Amino acid sequence: MDSRPPSRDEVKPGFQQVEAVNMPLQEPGSERPFWQILKDHPRVLLFTLMANSGALLFGFDVLVQGAITALPAFVISFGSPFGETIILPALWQGLWQAINAMGIMLGAFSNGALLDLWGRRAMFFTGGVISAIACALEFICGDFASVDTRRGVLLAAKFILGVSQGIMMSTCQTYVSEISPPKLRTVLLGCYPFLICVGQMIAISIVFANIGDMTTRAFKIPFAAQWAFSAYAILAALVVPESPSYLVLKKQTSRLDGVLNKLYGSKANLAQIKETLISTIAHEGSVSNDAAGATYSECFKATDLRRTFIVAILNTLQQFMGISLISNSTYFFVMAGMSAKKALTVNQIGVGLSMVGTLVSWLIMTRFGRRMTILSGFATCGVIYLAMAIAGFFPHNPSALNFLGVSVILASLTSNFTVGTAYPVAAAEIPSVRLRAKTLGIGFFVNAFMTWIFTFTVPYMFNSDQGNLGGKIGFIFLATCVIGFAVSWLQIPETKNMSYADIDHLFSTKTECKVRVFGGPEDYNKNLNDGNTTTLGDNVVLVMRGAGPIGYPGAPEVVNMHAPAALLKMGIFDVPCIGDGRQSGTSGSPSILHASPETSAGRNLAILRNGDTLKFDLDHGLLISLYPKKRYRAEGL
Repeated sequence: MDSRPPSRDEVKPGFQQVEAVNMPLQEPGSERPFWQILKDHPRVLLFTLMANSGALLFGFDVLVQGAITALPAFVISFGSPFGETIILPALWQGLWQAINAMGIMLGAFSNGALLDLWGRRAMFFTGGVISAIACALEFICGDFASVDTRRGVLLAAKFILGVSQGIMMSTCQTYVSEISPPKLRTVLLGCYPFLICVGQMIAISIVFANIGDMTTRAFKIPFAAQWAFSAYAILAALVVPESPSYLVLKKQTSRLDGVLNKLYGSKANLAQIKETLISTIAHEGSVSNDAAGATYSECFKATDLRRTFIVAILNTLQQFMGISLISNSTYFFVMAGMSAKKALTVNQIGVGLSMVGTLVSWLIMTRFGRRMTILSGFATCGVIYLAMAIAGFFPHNPSALNFLGVSVILASLTSNFTVGTAYPVAAAEIPSVRLRAKTLGIGFFVNAFMTWIFTFTVPYMFNSDQGNLGGKIGFIFLATCVIGFAVSWLQIPETKNMSYADIDHLFSTKTECKVRVFGGPEDYNKNLNDGNTTTLGDNVVLVMRGAGPIGYPGAPEVVNMHAPAALLKMGIFDVPCIGDGRQSGTSGSPSILHASPETSAGRNLAILRNGDTLKFDLDHGLLISLYPKKRYRAEGL
């Protein structure tokens, strides 16, 4: 038997020795006070506001679509007789909103690849042009003689507008997440939900101003106003600098210095920012074995699968909070018995409070983090919807009717205090830098898909010609709040103030443990609880060697390995085990067995010593021994 230790050249891939791991640098400036960092980055704030054209357009459109349903002129042009009155059929309400969501799905999903192909600025421009075409169709939809044609043209316009929104919104969050310093991400990514509220306030104000107009001008003016956001997106494409991350991914580093200077100014440590960005992307590329050619399939592999799953969950949370009911609140109030003017007034108050709530949420997230903000939002909204449901049992009571308005305002305010602001921030932070555009595209796709489901079904729940639930719809959203709370509790991690290198480490599958080596079952049974084991603490891996078919002929199941007594007293019952033979009773712990070539052949586990550090790299299927270089040379390894 050759018991000599292996030479360096003899060690095969799958068990490697490395002296250190080159992790990305921390992003500079993260230790300084928030307001000082914000003061030093006025250009980043300006470019963030310009990048949010999609947020303004989405907020405006989602509110307009809900608010114009309360306009008598719109109901006359697009409605159907129902008894002695005219109402908008639930089918068409659902279709207009659902087809918009389908457009967002298409735009967001395709945009993930287009962002990495053409860049962020090009997609701002593309989204602006497409939205301008959609606005033109909306503007003329009321001019056709047939009500079916009017509805159909509006349906087509909503789909095209959805495509532009998917492009503009996913481009916005990708771009802002790539230019934001860690301590500013809460505010800069939080501009997205805030500007959605701004778009909603503009929309409700324009609709309210035209409530008395009985001509098609009443809804044409809100539709025409959306051209301003199209122009804003095109202007942003011409003004904002390209994303530094995109330039690194496309290997256009010659342009990087100029872009970084335009973003952060000459006083910033541009060399360190550049080094951090390049090393982070290089590290992620080394994990995926491809530094530039990111594909959608990578979003569903290894640790990126976990990130994609969390981003998808985050993008469902607003629907669980009842945003589809809130966006339809104007027509919901009308169906519940309010006048159109009062319904719009209540909605306008709600939007105004939501804007304040979004600003306050930045402080809440900065203090308590994303996870706690989301959980508290679901708990609070659940109570609000329960109260709404109880009020729904008294549909003819004026006080109960007023409370329905109050409860929707409170739900909207709570959403913007919590989930509505926290989810887009967390969703933009979670993806890896290489896959951010594609992961966020998938996230917006899931968001739009959930929006499609809820916006298509919710009008059926409260419309008088369908479910006619009234306030009792609160029971539905009480249940979704419970589901949202449970899922968030189990799945959403905390990313507050973390650099992207820190977040990479959070999701890393590289785990380091101290090694306790046993030279066979007899050694294990005799010395499991000796000082060599207890001094290693709870971060330990048990290694059984010399138990393979050469070292232990016949390869029987040699031992039932379990945690040392010191760990059992701490409540730790499972520890990772590695061996070169068959072992019994390790199914309760993570185990790597039949390590080959076995120790008796002088390979792999033979090089380990008690107290060595062993790194598990599950991305590549590697075990990496991190022992001192001096000992490595002294022992001829």
